[in-house]
Amino acid sequence: LKFEIVRKAGLGGKLFGSVTNRDLVELLKENGFELERRAILLNTPIRNVGTHEFSVRVHTEVTVTLQIKVIGDTVEAPAVEKPKEDAADATVIDSEELEKLEELEANKDPEEIE
Repeated sequence: LKFEIVRKAGLGGKLFGSVTNRDLVELLKENGFELERRAILLNTPIRNVGTHEFSVRVHTEVTVTLQIKVIGDTVEAPAVEKPKEDAADATVIDSEELEKLEELEANKDPEEIE
């Protein structure tokens, strides 16, 4: 038996998240097999697209090896935007300070400006 599951993945085939025993139990239930989670023997969660093997302990002495094909639903990288000017970097001047600056500009000698 071969099973397929679709998961979101990056461009390199690495999954966002992983396929675990619980996912495999749900997949088997959808296909008419009633098993407990601990009956699935998966050494480590599946983190990459491709074909992977896992075992199912049907009985204490009976183990079956199955294959699952993990298909990547690739997510495109967002376009790089130019950073917008942060408001935190901007200088904030209240109306009183603005008036003082305008007064100073008006009172400057023409020689000081050059």
